[in-house]
Amino acid sequence: MPGKRLAVFGLLADKDLEGVIGCLKGAVRHWAVAPLDTPRARPVEDLQQALENLGAPVASYSSVAAALEAQCAQATADDEILLFGSFYCVAEALEWLARRSTEEAAHGNAG
Repeated sequence: MPGKRLAVFGLLADKDLEGVIGCLKGAVRHWAVAPLDTPRARPVEDLQQALENLGAPVASYSSVAAALEAQCAQATADDEILLFGSFYCVAEALEWLARRSTEEAAHGNAG
């Protein structure tokens, strides 16, 4: 049985927020929004408000890493986490994954 889809989302201010979330609103069970580390970022409050206006379950976090931690904490083995919105979002997620892999390997939890 397929699991649920969780999202981690950050967006630049010049992108079509309503268009992006409108396409995915029915496909995502829970949204986690986070600010991006660039002056071009759309405020996280805007992301949260737009999703709330669609009736989507959403929480905001202080960083992409914090949003990923929260989504991983609630995900099961059958769930998937969709990370999207900007290369800034992906870059922070890749850094988080590298740190997590290094920490797990150091504690003997790799694999």
